[in-house]
Amino acid sequence: MSDELEFACIEKVALEQATVTGPWSWDVRLDQLSPGSFHSKLQVIRSADLMLHEQQWQRSVEVRGTTSRFSIVIGANIAWQRSQVEWCGTILDNQCFACAAPGSEIDFKTPDRSHHAVLQVKPEVFVSALGEDAVDLLLAGKSFTCAAVNGQRLITALTGFIRMYANNTGLVNDPFVFRSQKSRLFKVLGDCIAGSNQNRQARSASTHKASVRDAIEYVESSNRPLTALELAGFVGVSQRTLEYVFREQLGMTPGVYLRTRRLNAAHRELLLADPADSTVTAIAMRWGFNHPGRFSQMHRELFDEAPSTALRRSRT
Repeated sequence: MSDELEFACIEKVALEQATVTGPWSWDVRLDQLSPGSFHSKLQVIRSADLMLHEQQWQRSVEVRGTTSRFSIVIGANIAWQRSQVEWCGTILDNQCFACAAPGSEIDFKTPDRSHHAVLQVKPEVFVSALGEDAVDLLLAGKSFTCAAVNGQRLITALTGFIRMYANNTGLVNDPFVFRSQKSRLFKVLGDCIAGSNQNRQARSASTHKASVRDAIEYVESSNRPLTALELAGFVGVSQRTLEYVFREQLGMTPGVYLRTRRLNAAHRELLLADPADSTVTAIAMRWGFNHPGRFSQMHRELFDEAPSTALRRSRT
């Protein structure tokens, strides 16, 4: 049953023993960054649906690898006022929280005396509790930002959940308490995600514009046909993300944009070429159009004239 609970408080003095084991475990490598003896304290509450753990590490640690393939991850820096936890390039505080889809590649660094909490939830449970739209919004990046008041509520809900069982281990036998705490936690998390939508849009708008600008500058500087995959690699985002950004900013996919730019380049060359020395086919192939008939059709659709007409006009 999903409400059968386990609670554990574990203290370890070895770095390699500092992470959660079992079905919720991550495939990660831990490297100690600061000198001195290592000590960790781990408190875990676990059911079949979710696992929440609160962890303290005495020494600075760098972690790289992948998260569990079976859970969505939410992470909080409990000690955000006195120490910085860097998650995938982002500093976690009472407004910014870590998140990761199942099996995500991650890297994070903790300072000396770090204190953090990690919630892992099966995807189907998350969707059932918050809806697909909320989950899609959550997993759009490796972190999400919310209002400070909601962020502090989330930290309090995470730590309160754990400490309630730490203070009274007998509560693991009371399924009503667990369901109530789980419902409260999802309610707070839902408020955070809903409130993050506007913040995420405002924050991402400038990033998206910069990505499109960089991509366009790269296309401008290139003297050869480019692919959407090459463009995504240059900008440093996935092809899917680049498509989303281009649709948002330009109203077209990167593929359509690149094809349109190539058509314009071919059109300019047709208008400048000497018909005695150039052919439509040669110019089309130089700009990556290997099917003359298809090129002619696309040229006519964009410029309302056949490429052969443009080449003849170059005489004038």
